[in-house]
Amino acid sequence: MLKKLVFKSQSATQLIIAGIGSVIGLFIMVGAIQFYLDYTSAAFGGKDLLRDGFVMQRQVGTLNSLNMGSTSFSEEDMEDIRSQPFVEELAIVRSTKFKVLVGVGKKGGRIPPFLIQMFFQSVPDKYLERVDGFKWEPGDTLVPIILPIEYLNLYNYGFATSQGIPQLSEDAFSAINMNVEIGDKPNNVQMKARVAGFTAKFSTILVPDKFIQHYNEQLGDPEETKKIERLFAIVNSKYHSDFVEWIGENAYSVNQEKLKTSEEKAKFRIILSILLFVASLIILLAVLIFVQYAKLFIWKAVSEIRLLIHLGYNYITIANQYIRYFVVIFSVITGITLIVSMIGKFWLNGYMQDNLGIEVTGGLDIWAYLIMLAFFMLYSLIIILSVKRIIKRLAGYN
Repeated sequence: MLKKLVFKSQSATQLIIAGIGSVIGLFIMVGAIQFYLDYTSAAFGGKDLLRDGFVMQRQVGTLNSLNMGSTSFSEEDMEDIRSQPFVEELAIVRSTKFKVLVGVGKKGGRIPPFLIQMFFQSVPDKYLERVDGFKWEPGDTLVPIILPIEYLNLYNYGFATSQGIPQLSEDAFSAINMNVEIGDKPNNVQMKARVAGFTAKFSTILVPDKFIQHYNEQLGDPEETKKIERLFAIVNSKYHSDFVEWIGENAYSVNQEKLKTSEEKAKFRIILSILLFVASLIILLAVLIFVQYAKLFIWKAVSEIRLLIHLGYNYITIANQYIRYFVVIFSVITGITLIVSMIGKFWLNGYMQDNLGIEVTGGLDIWAYLIMLAFFMLYSLIIILSVKRIIKRLAGYN
């Protein structure tokens, strides 16, 4: 009887308009963020919406070529960099101060044997993508390595094709055992190494920070070990132009491709902001329509509601009938948006592959689900508060 009395003679037109508006607004919001995350992750090597990471060093000038200048950073330099409004975090990029020889491959194997002299670098672990097994403690005889993804591409599309040897996937490359010799004889150290993962954020060979600190102390020149020649700065992307101007004025050097991609990300963020603003307006209008619809819905049954209250029904019991009704509607809206977004993501993967040359796989990002959950909770909360307030007044409570 309660349902029949409170839900009779209700028009669904306004409800349908609000529902369609909600689906459209929510889909634009989810779609814009999903595209931004997919594109920045594949093209720029990171999903961070507001920050960019740069490896910084001093520019090498004529005096440096004549051994009359220094490219290292002093403590005063680092404090000055930290004080800049666009620098959110600053970390030291450590380099090996000892000789490193790496041997790869074996005779008769898939990869021909070769020996190469190189150097390792490290950054604090929190700035790296999560890589399983990327840790080292003094005494370990296996050192994990993270390679730039460009190295894998150079091997597959340069070295492998020119030498007539097999190309390798990331997993196959990670299975290769390497021999590492560090330091000068007779104090050199022999150990094994393996590729633990790949990175698009850094263009250098990375090992755990503890490894470099330990062996710099053991094998490196104490004076050279103290020198800091590269830094890793997290820059707030809102100040991209100021950052570019500042590094030019101070003769600092960063990866120019990173600067270009940072500028592209800044443009993307402007477009994203516009789309999010439009989507938010649509959703806001839909919320207002739902609230107005709820008021009309209730006022059309005001006589029946007052009769039920006089018959002894608690106003909360009556309000819950309306609340359940709208929660079901919001669940349907969220479900429809989820299905449409999944279809859109499948289409987006193909579009980026065919038209942009960017391979993106997988489903919706966690942010997409969080946005839809937030939408559902926000709509439900607004309706709960509005309906209870109206029914409470009809029941004679202030």
